[in-house]
Amino acid sequence: MSGPNDGWQRLHPRLIIVGASWFLGPPATMAVSVVFVVSAGGKVPPSAAITLSTFLAVFLVMACILLSRWIGTRYRITSTAVEIHSGLVFRRRRSIAVDRIRSVDVTANPVHRLFGLATVRIGTGAQADSSDSTRRLALDGVTRAQADELRTRLLRRASAARGGDLDAVTMAEIDWAWLKYGPLTIWSIAGVGVALGGLYRLLESFGLKPYELGLIKDVYGFFAGMSPWAAVPLLVAIVIGLGSIGSTALFVESWWGFRLSREDETSFRVRRGLLTTRSLTVERSRMRGAQIAEPLALRLVGAARTNAMAVGLGTREDRSTSPKSALLPPAPIGLAHSVAAQVLGLDRSPQEDVHWREHPRVALRRRLLRVPQVVLPPVAAVWSLGLWLTPVLVHLAWIAGAACLLAGAWSAYDAYRNLGHGLSGDFLVIRSGTFVRRAIALRRDGVIGWEVSQSPFQRLSGIITLSAATAAGRNVYRVRDVARAKGLEFAERAVPGLLAGLLDDREKGAQEAGPAVARYRAHRAGTPPESTA
Repeated sequence: MSGPNDGWQRLHPRLIIVGASWFLGPPATMAVSVVFVVSAGGKVPPSAAITLSTFLAVFLVMACILLSRWIGTRYRITSTAVEIHSGLVFRRRRSIAVDRIRSVDVTANPVHRLFGLATVRIGTGAQADSSDSTRRLALDGVTRAQADELRTRLLRRASAARGGDLDAVTMAEIDWAWLKYGPLTIWSIAGVGVALGGLYRLLESFGLKPYELGLIKDVYGFFAGMSPWAAVPLLVAIVIGLGSIGSTALFVESWWGFRLSREDETSFRVRRGLLTTRSLTVERSRMRGAQIAEPLALRLVGAARTNAMAVGLGTREDRSTSPKSALLPPAPIGLAHSVAAQVLGLDRSPQEDVHWREHPRVALRRRLLRVPQVVLPPVAAVWSLGLWLTPVLVHLAWIAGAACLLAGAWSAYDAYRNLGHGLSGDFLVIRSGTFVRRAIALRRDGVIGWEVSQSPFQRLSGIITLSAATAAGRNVYRVRDVARAKGLEFAERAVPGLLAGLLDDREKGAQEAGPAVARYRAHRAGTPPESTA
């Protein structure tokens, strides 16, 4: 990719069309809505014409800004660094040394793909938010061929600088049998509500009342003429069906062409996407652990999601639905453990190879007490309304209250049963959650600090919450509701010496201590426990 002018190159001029095309979406949507309103016999308010004119003016302004951006941006790759110069009025010079490069990610959304372009993001592995451009260079507007060549070229140079060799080995590929896991998510139902709500607001903004449309009236009349015992199940089935179709389509778009591969002994790569293609490279030295998340529906069928906890992905990317931290689509739990072990360089995942420590029964009592606190106030409100308006609400209140109390008690017990923590080799393992059970394996040498917290209830019950701070993922991972003495011993055993200063402060102000804390004091002092009495 050599060229004149000392190797400096420009972005592709089609970038101007791609960037400006995003601003055609709102006026196009409004134009379709105007046609729909007129065909339905409604009147288009004058504000609609003003809004359309405003959007077109914004489109022209953005086209000029993108033109100046194309003129003022150029980049080059030398033997030692990647350099990007940008800006006409406010000039900016950025550079990353080749031996500091830890990731080269390539993405292409549908508009980029339509015009044959892609975005290349070069990262150093430093923890930064997505808006922090000082630690990540981005080339938005190179051709797909240039993007692939840049990625291979930069990673080969970076790998050679670290003494590695770029050679891909497949670790996991898409299996379309996993498609059955697509609808098993809350978005299957919530997505339908979001779509209908958005359509309602759009029509209402044009002065058109959706419930006065002929189609809506026909649908309402159809359900109104049915028995409630038939209408409600049919309506629920329709919502679930539409949601399942949407979530399945989203699964296909997100995980089309999925492949997880090990490119050398130091990094691995995730590629996926149908409309928006994504390519993410993560260096193994940046990994601080892995998360296996089991939403309730997936847990019932023995499936889970697997996410990376790596320095540089950012706090917003450590989610079970995150597009960047995801290592595997919803897949069988056995494969999730296998992938977690491979990316961590182990034979078995720490979540499998761990002896879970139980939490005290007071943690169960604490969760059970939360159930009436959440359920009873709204039940009491509905019951009071029933006394004032109609006995139907009274019966509805106690039936719904009894059902919610039973469901809440089950979820409280399940949440307690899912609590667990332990040590597995070099990893600290934490498990919690009921609607989404998360098992987190965090490298012990990646823990940079501990926080010990107690609520008033926890102080009365003799339990604490331990928070492990790390430079990856969400930055803080909690061991909830563990016995105070055993929790402090566990934290000291997980990362020796890190909690010593905090324990010294607690000892100075403590009036009395439990047997386990006494044993810990004696151990630090090098004397038998009896001599501490």
